[in-house]
Amino acid sequence: MKRFSIFLFSLIAAFTLNAQSECGLDNFSYEVIPDGNVFYIAIDQPTNIYENFNVYINDIPMESPDGKFGPFEADCSTFNSIAIFKRQHEECYVIANIGRVCSSDECNIRDLEVSFPECNPNGLVYVTLDFNYSNVSDSFRVKGNGQDYGEFVYSDLPIELGPFPGDCNTEYEFVVQDSKYNNCRAEIDNIIICCPIDCGPPIFEIVDMECSDQKVKMKLFLVEGFYQNNITIKINEEYITNFEIDSNFIYLSGDLPLDIAKHTISVCSVGISEECCFTQEFSTDNCSSGSDCKIYAMEYDVPECQPNEEVFISLDFKYKNTVSDSFIVQGNGVFYGEFAYTDLPVSVGPFQPSCNPNYELVAYDAQDQSCKTVLESIIICCSDHCLEPIFELISMDCDSDLVQIKLELIHPIYGDDLWISVDGDSVLNYKLDYPYVYIETLNNGGEFMELQICTTSSNLEFCCYSQIVDLINCNDNGNCKIGNIQASPSQCNDAEIPYFKLDFEYANVGSKGFSVIGNGHDYGDFSYEDLPILIYVGDSCDVFYEFVVIDNENQCSSEMEYGYFCCTDNCSFKIDETRVKCNDGLITEIAFYLFEETDPIKFYSIYANGLLIGETEINNEFIELNTQIPLDGANQIELTVCDDQCCVSRMLDISECYDDPTECSITNVEISELACASNTLNLVNFVLDFDHQGTSSGQFDIYSLTGLYGTFSYADLPMKIENYPGSDIGLNVLFICDKGTLCCQAKLFSPPTCLIVGPGGDDETTGVQSIHENKFNYIKTNPINNTLILNSPYTINTYHLYSSAGQKVTTVQSINKETLIDTSPYTPGMYLVRIENEAGIKIEKLIIAK
Repeated sequence: MKRFSIFLFSLIAAFTLNAQSECGLDNFSYEVIPDGNVFYIAIDQPTNIYENFNVYINDIPMESPDGKFGPFEADCSTFNSIAIFKRQHEECYVIANIGRVCSSDECNIRDLEVSFPECNPNGLVYVTLDFNYSNVSDSFRVKGNGQDYGEFVYSDLPIELGPFPGDCNTEYEFVVQDSKYNNCRAEIDNIIICCPIDCGPPIFEIVDMECSDQKVKMKLFLVEGFYQNNITIKINEEYITNFEIDSNFIYLSGDLPLDIAKHTISVCSVGISEECCFTQEFSTDNCSSGSDCKIYAMEYDVPECQPNEEVFISLDFKYKNTVSDSFIVQGNGVFYGEFAYTDLPVSVGPFQPSCNPNYELVAYDAQDQSCKTVLESIIICCSDHCLEPIFELISMDCDSDLVQIKLELIHPIYGDDLWISVDGDSVLNYKLDYPYVYIETLNNGGEFMELQICTTSSNLEFCCYSQIVDLINCNDNGNCKIGNIQASPSQCNDAEIPYFKLDFEYANVGSKGFSVIGNGHDYGDFSYEDLPILIYVGDSCDVFYEFVVIDNENQCSSEMEYGYFCCTDNCSFKIDETRVKCNDGLITEIAFYLFEETDPIKFYSIYANGLLIGETEINNEFIELNTQIPLDGANQIELTVCDDQCCVSRMLDISECYDDPTECSITNVEISELACASNTLNLVNFVLDFDHQGTSSGQFDIYSLTGLYGTFSYADLPMKIENYPGSDIGLNVLFICDKGTLCCQAKLFSPPTCLIVGPGGDDETTGVQSIHENKFNYIKTNPINNTLILNSPYTINTYHLYSSAGQKVTTVQSINKETLIDTSPYTPGMYLVRIENEAGIKIEKLIIAK
C-alpha cells in the first residue's frame, strides 16, 4: 500500500495565502489500495470531502460518502489523476497525479538492490544488481546515466555491471525494464560508489546523545575529508537505517537493550573493506527508562510591586508525557517547592526585587530530573526608575518624502506598547514586533529629526528618552542617490547555484545605467528601467553574499549584505536575522528569527557547533537563547536548528566579540600583471599580493574611489583582481582594510595605456588624462597632528582629502599658495590628498598621528 502526501505549495496554481485556510486543503492526502486487477483511491484529507468538495478522478466526477472511490482498472497504462474543487469557491483546488497503477497479476519488477563488494587497485568496482519479479517475459534491459548496459535473462540474476570508477562523487542510477512489457520497470538512484585509497584517521566523534525507552538519539561529527554521503552505521553490530547527514554532522536514532550499559557504534564507508570502519564505545548509564517527558515554554509574570518589598511571581509552562503528577521548582540554590501540574500557573517566591537579570529557575518532574526546563536571566524589577537606553538604531531608509526607521530593543520593557512622537508633534502608539519597532514618518527636510520614545515602568508611569536620527544623506539637494537595496534568492539552477532578485530605490541618477559587483565578481551593467533584475551568482552555501550597486555616470553607489544562502536548504523552516552577544570571554546570547512555512506544531532542537543549547516549539518569532559558550579564537560559530526530519545551519560572525589587536599592519602591497579589462579605461585587471600581521578576521575589504569593490580571504593571496574601477585623478588607488579591525593600507598605481577603437574606426592610443605631470611636493611635514600645511607654487588650488576607506573627508578651495586644513576632527590613520591646479593633478600620502 502506497501513501501519498501532497503539499499545496507545489500543486496549487491560483491560490493565495489568505485563501489557504479558507479552502481546507492544506492537509490533503490519499491512499492507493490495490486489489487484484483493480484498485481503489481513499482520500483521507479533507475529512469533509463528500459534503463540501467536488471530486474528479481521471476527469470524471465522482461521489462517495466515505471518501473511498473505485474500483478502477489497474491496466498499467492509464495515467490516473485526482482533482478536488471546493464547491462555490472554485479557485480553491488541488490536483494530484497518481500515475500508472499495475495489477498484481501484471508484470512486476520490484525491490532493486545494488551491492559492490570491493574496489580493485585501480579504484574501479563491479556492481552486483538483483531484484524480485513476477509475470515477466524471458529477459530485461538495464539502463542508467544515459547508457544502455545491455539485455539479460532473468534466470541469470544477480547480474554484474561495470566496472565503474569509485570517485565518491558520481551519482549512478539503474533502470530495469522488461524486454516485452514496456510499462513493467523499476529504478534505483542516488548510488554513489566510493573507493578511497587510504582510510585515514578515525572519522567521527559523538558530540551529543539522548536515550530513553530503549532508544538512543545521537549526533555525530564527521572529520573533514570523510565521504559523508557513503556510509553505513551499526550499533551493537545491528545496522541503523534512520539517520540523516547535514554538513559534517550525522543525526541518528536506533534501538538499544538498556539491560547493558556499554554499547558500540561503527561508522563505515560504503563499498570498501572493513578496515575503513571505525568503532567507538558509549555508555547509557544515565539514560532514563521513562517516557518522552517534556517540560517546555516556561514563562513568568511579575505583578505590581514596590522596590523594597519581597515579591512572588507567577510561573507557567507547557508539558507532556510527564512521569509523575507534580514538579519541583528551584533556582540559584533555593528550593521553591513542589507543585501539581494541574495547579499551573503557580506562585513562586519570595524574591528580592532586582532590575538586573540575577535569577534563574529550573522546573523538573518530581520523579524524572532529566525532564526539565530552565529559565535564565529573570528580571524582577519593582523600581520606579526608567531603564535606559531602551533601543538602538538598526537601519534607516529615506527619500525626500518619507523616512523609514528600524529600532531594536536592547533592554527589557514592560508590555509591548510604545508611544513615539517625532520632532515634538502628536504622539502615536506603536506595537513592539519583538525585538523591533518600525517607524514611518514624513521627512522634515532638515539635517536630523528627534524621536521621543516612551514606555511604561512597573508602576505604569511613563519612561521617555530621546533618539536623534541623522537625515543628512536623505536630503542631498538633488545629488545622485541609490539606496534601500533589496535582494532575495529567486531560484536555483541545476548546479544548485542561486539567482538573486535585486531591486532598489534611486534618484538623480545618470542615463548610462548601473553596474553590480559583489564578492569579487562583476555581475554586469543594467538599465534602471529593467528593475527588478536577476543576478546569477557564482557559488552557494559557503558565500556571505554582498551586493554593491554603482551608477555608471555619476558614480554614486550603495551596498547591502544579504548573508549566507544555500540551495540545499530544503527544510520547511528558515533561520534569519541572526545575532550574538558576548561578555567576559563568553558568548552569552544567540538569537535568530525562526520562519516556518507550514506552521505545524513541532519541536525544534538548537545546536551551536554541534552542542545542544536549547529546544523550542515556537516558530515565526524571534528566538533568544542564553548561553555560556567560551570563545575559542574562531571568528564564526555554526548555528544548527533541526526539527524531527530536517536541519538548517548558518555560520554566525562572532568577530565583534574579540578586542581589536594591539598591532595590525598591511604592508608590501604589490600590483603586477596590470592590464586593461576591455576596450575602455574604466576597468583594469591585475594580480594583488601583500603581507599582513595582527589581522583578526581572516577576510579583508578592497575599496576603490567609487566605493566597496569586494570582500576576500587572506588565504587566497596572491589573487587575480578583475574589472577594477578606474579613476579620474591621473593615478589609480586601491584601499585594503582588514574586516575585523581598523587596519588599512592604500596602494597608488599608474593605469595602463589601452588601445581602443576611435570614431573613424582607426586604432587610437590614449592615456589616462590629457594633463601634464605635476612633480611638486605639496606636503612639507608628515606625519602631522592637528593641522595640515600645504604649500603650492600656484595661487589657485583645490585639495580633496580621502580616508583610508576611500571616502572623501573634505574639499578645500584655496586662492593662496599656503593653505592650512584643520585635521583635529579626523581619526589617526593614513589619508590621501588630491591636489588640483594648473600644473595638473597629483596624489600625496598623509599620515595623521595624535
